[in-house]
Amino acid sequence: MTNVLEDIKQKVFKSGNPVFLYIAINVALFIISALLGVIFTFAGQKGLISGLVSEYLAFPSAPNLWLSHFYTIITYQFFHADVFHILFNMIWLFWMGQLFMDFVKPRQFHFVYLTGGII
Repeated sequence: MTNVLEDIKQKVFKSGNPVFLYIAINVALFIISALLGVIFTFAGQKGLISGLVSEYLAFPSAPNLWLSHFYTIITYQFFHADVFHILFNMIWLFWMGQLFMDFVKPRQFHFVYLTGGII
């Protein structure tokens, strides 16, 4: 088990490949929100976390909320609705990210990832 954790730690933090960093951030946020969802469901507040994520971290569809929720243009890129959503997004990020890394530097990949989500 420690070898697996060491391998993950190596790829995410020491490899210099931002693809693994973004995959780790996305998965960590998904796990945290899922665990909080389970905790709040057992506490009798079912849907509280998904409601908060939808209201404050997802990009609003109403243009009148864009200025007051300006940060959501970045935060929405890191939250996923369910297991299949994150699974397929991370598979595509891994595949396409590896292709991109053949052509761009890590710093450029950060720019492409964040601006790609904005556009």
